[in-house]
Amino acid sequence: MTFTSSSTVVNFSNLVDLAALRGKYPQMRFVSIGPQTTKAATDLGLPIAAEAAEHTIPGLVRTILKLPRT
Repeated sequence: MTFTSSSTVVNFSNLVDLAALRGKYPQMRFVSIGPQTTKAATDLGLPIAAEAAEHTIPGLVRTILKLPRT
């Protein structure tokens, strides 16, 4: 799952039971566009598998493509 802003993380967490989501899909990985987004996610207990070095959508896509497959 990708997060493109800290507000996206907060809004998502307001809509979804994060603990239930992680329990149902333990293999799900979370990817962040940048440090503020990562902080928002980790503050809510979401582990970030990767953070884009270039804080743009193309940078986020490149980061996702580099993730090892599980």
